[in-house]
Amino acid sequence: MLGGLNIRARDLASRVFFLVALCSATNVFGQRQLPQVRLTVQAEDASLSELLSIITAKSGISFSYNPKRIPVQQKTSYRTSDKTLDEILGELARQFGLTFEFVEDQIIVKPDRRSDKVAAQTFTLSGTVKDSGSGEVLIGASVYVRELQTGTVTN
Repeated sequence: MLGGLNIRARDLASRVFFLVALCSATNVFGQRQLPQVRLTVQAEDASLSELLSIITAKSGISFSYNPKRIPVQQKTSYRTSDKTLDEILGELARQFGLTFEFVEDQIIVKPDRRSDKVAAQTFTLSGTVKDSGSGEVLIGASVYVRELQTGTVTN
């Protein structure tokens, strides 16, 4: 009876050890830390895409983003001296309403949905939606603007 208990305890201990080792490996490989390089950046009246290019040239780390989802043409003047890349990205995140994620030796840039910087603008459209054949006024018609990826329903 005692021999069987010791085998079960060793089996349980080896399983726990394997699980801890697996979780540690996942953390090491799944969440890489941003390199602690210090940069001095100066840009006058530069677009966000130009500013990210300057940071890439100085840090050696490239950025990946969808130019339709972030304000790449928005102009800014940005100056900083001897700051870590993490500090610089934090400042840019607040200024442009973005998030930055370091994945596979590149920085993924996305809009920060929680930020006031990317808060949706509201517009009022007025008019009448009519059936093209009968001319009947349509209530509850869907209106969608593909370029803005937004829509609404008429009242």
